[in-house]
Amino acid sequence: MCAVQVPLRRDVSTTDNLDVLVTVGGRSETSMIRGSTTEIWWCALLRPQPRWFRSSCSSSILPSRTFHTLTTINLSLAVLTGGIDDNNQPRDECFSISWSTDATTGDKASFLNLVPVVEPISALPCPLAFHACVCLKDSSLLVLGTSYAIGENSPSCSRVLRLVDVGSQWEDVVLKPPLPSMYNTTAKVATVSGVECVFVLGELRMTHRALKLFKIVLTESTSGFLTEIPFSNEFAPQCTYGVSMHISDDFLYVIGGRVCCPIDKDYSFNLLLNEPVRALIGIDEDNTGSDKEE
Repeated sequence: MCAVQVPLRRDVSTTDNLDVLVTVGGRSETSMIRGSTTEIWWCALLRPQPRWFRSSCSSSILPSRTFHTLTTINLSLAVLTGGIDDNNQPRDECFSISWSTDATTGDKASFLNLVPVVEPISALPCPLAFHACVCLKDSSLLVLGTSYAIGENSPSCSRVLRLVDVGSQWEDVVLKPPLPSMYNTTAKVATVSGVECVFVLGELRMTHRALKLFKIVLTESTSGFLTEIPFSNEFAPQCTYGVSMHISDDFLYVIGGRVCCPIDKDYSFNLLLNEPVRALIGIDEDNTGSDKEE
């Protein structure tokens, strides 16, 4: 079953933190089962033993999705955006998934016994799947990616959208230069030299899929600058399909992924996996402002 995961924290201002792993949606291995419900699973990472919880939600409230995103906004709220439906079509619907925080005064995991509340929020301006979504420091969401549909004309630029809060509408973000249209987009947020940056990794939509890494710095709510970060050695990832990207201590880690993508429809050879890649995302000593990789 394919699913997405997010960490939730009870209170990041204290040492009494609670990490929770949440999975929503996905499909069976055969992709032939069309259920009437969508499952939400969440696990409280407690010591000495984690605890799993499950809720079954009607598909009329939360439709089945895969290749969607699920992003944490605060200690009890996550947002699901886009994804592929049971007919293999991209969708524009978005949903908030939240837990009541009223029960957090006692047992720190007691609120997790409650059934999460699922509500529709502002839909995306266009259907999206295989996209990326990150939460910025101001709790706004940034979605990066293009629509996915069989036989569609490939756009030259990737649409970047921002949602200030769950009660607002999605707005287009104008980047200079524009973010190229890419397959298998993944993104992470990090602070570099005091500046909030969004790192975007993907494969350009072209005959030879060149893998590119970009850095986005927003100058205003709906505008910003895009900078390409070249891979400087032979340890660059080979693809971004199934890649997991992480940032820790000024290093960007690219883990997993496989070389053959389903869109290629070529399974005549064994699937090759990426070697893990670690890249430094700080500023060079010569103060040129460029990023470097080791």
